[in-house]
Amino acid sequence: MDNRNFINNDQFYLGFEGEEEVILGIKGAPEYGIHVWDGYFNDILGSPVFSPEGWTGFTRDCQEFIGAWGDSSYAEISNPSEYLEDLLRYRDRPHKFGESADVLELLIHFLEWAVSTGKTVVISTD
Repeated sequence: MDNRNFINNDQFYLGFEGEEEVILGIKGAPEYGIHVWDGYFNDILGSPVFSPEGWTGFTRDCQEFIGAWGDSSYAEISNPSEYLEDLLRYRDRPHKFGESADVLELLIHFLEWAVSTGKTVVISTD
């Protein structure tokens, strides 16, 4: 999988500078970073997918204000498979913003790459 699209990618944050930003990266590899306007996360995860087992991954973190969405604004994701499985449930759902589907696909591909290479994902909010 081509990982060049994960190097300092701010495609989905340009134009939103100064507004809430979510950054996904790789622990120990600062060149990797996907910068995303928080509004896209709100759009994608704003109507959480119901799960009888409870929320997981990004849905849990965003809805319960924990991890990077908590007080520390930073979290290490040692099990990116959980976050990947969570995001996959949001495919083919309607979004307010046209770019949200593209953001979702970028995040999914990033997590697929992290899982396939055994990387630890880090998330920060600003």
